[in-house]
Amino acid sequence: MKKRLKISIILIIPTIILALSQESVFASTLAQSEEVKEARETVEESIQKLEGADILNEFEIKKEGLENIFKLSAAETKNLQEYLTAITNGEAEFQALQESLSEEVNNHLFYIKTQQQSLAEAKTVKELKDLATAFNTWRQETYNFTTQKVVDFLLVFRAKAALAITDERFEKIKTTLTKIKATKEKSADWRGLLESAASHIKNARELHQEARSLLLSYTPSQDEETTLEKEEKKEENINTNTTQQEIEKQMIEEIVTKEQKAETEINNEDVEKSLPPTIQDLIAESLKSMKLAYQDFITIAKRITN
Repeated sequence: MKKRLKISIILIIPTIILALSQESVFASTLAQSEEVKEARETVEESIQKLEGADILNEFEIKKEGLENIFKLSAAETKNLQEYLTAITNGEAEFQALQESLSEEVNNHLFYIKTQQQSLAEAKTVKELKDLATAFNTWRQETYNFTTQKVVDFLLVFRAKAALAITDERFEKIKTTLTKIKATKEKSADWRGLLESAASHIKNARELHQEARSLLLSYTPSQDEETTLEKEEKKEENINTNTTQQEIEKQMIEEIVTKEQKAETEINNEDVEKSLPPTIQDLIAESLKSMKLAYQDFITIAKRITN
């Protein structure tokens, strides 16, 4: 039984480390700092080492892999905090949310630090497995959720800046056209393009406003638990003495047939189609409308010079 338990743990740890190494919402949406890029490269090297690990050095390699995962998560989290801090021209109604997100990110750094300390004290592969499992759960249930909110916050304010520039550009073009003497035919042509651009900008603004409203819903209430309090409660409920049955259950869940995966993907697609648009969806559509307005600007500029 002990031999089977050890084999199960050895098989599970690389799977968890591989899952932890996957790009987060942050990594796939925002530009990464050099520290994050270097940390990700180190994790990829650890994965390659895991593939060639043998029974003699598997503890050291798996411990190194987890250590690099923790470093990557810490680097990403610091990068997120830098992005949040950089927004200094925020609006009063978003101040509470910005402060709340900043606190959550700081709590994440604290949690990662505690896991690094636990990892430094780990002596067995079983302890590594427990740490990896707990950290993976935390990433999925807490870290990714907060990261998504931070990304949404940043997208809304970046789109706000882009919208302001588009508005300014539109007003300049409109002013320029009023000063240019043109035939009635050309004036009508320009008016049509201006109306088209104005319509695209209006649509972009409405989509952005919808995203803003959705973002405001992230603002925590006064009596809501902090992220750290939630994490402390989760820690109390974690049973570090994982049983053989639990390990085997995890392995069974990982070994899913291709048919089951395909069916799950189809069902997920149906669910996604019925879900309301996310902030990222709304901002993406808003930016598309701004792009269409700029295409009208370019067409106007070309016709002015002809």
